Amino acid sequence: MTVDDSPVPQIGEDGIAAVLDRAKQLGFEGWSGACGKAAIAINRVVFGGEGKIVGAFNEAFLSRGRMIGHVAVLVDGSYWDADGYPKDLDDIDSWGMLDPDDRDHVEEAERLGFAWDDHAAYGVRMVEFGDEAELIRHFMDDNLEEQVEILRQALRDHSAEAVPSAP
Repeated sequence: MTVDDSPVPQIGEDGIAAVLDRAKQLGFEGWSGACGKAAIAINRVVFGGEGKIVGAFNEAFLSRGRMIGHVAVLVDGSYWDADGYPKDLDDIDSWGMLDPDDRDHVEEAERLGFAWDDHAAYGVRMVEFGDEAELIRHFMDDNLEEQVEILRQALRDHSAEAVPSAP
């Protein structure tokens, strides 16, 4: 794991939101399959590697080797993802709950050989990833380091704005 050498910036919740807003302007990705790499980047850059990377996944699909849900960083009891605002367990857990009427899920369940119903749709399992490598094996494409650098640039931009100019 590569973690920024600088101390974790003490920018607070508003600062984290501002950094992630700036990162999105710079092209940071954190949704539609990119939440895993976003969580790694956020943990490295914003939290200095001190967080735990966790996922909330639909249990029915997870038990068949498919991770459908959401990944975030757990720090001091709050979950953080690309939107930059702290969430509680219920917020993250809900990402593993799927629409029982979604045709894509119905078809995937049929392909995997199980019944897609309310019980299957709403069951969620939380998973804590032991290290980045475990998460990378399951999710990653090739631009993780690019996303980390975008987040670092957003943090630098935020820090530059926060420092008052000399008279």
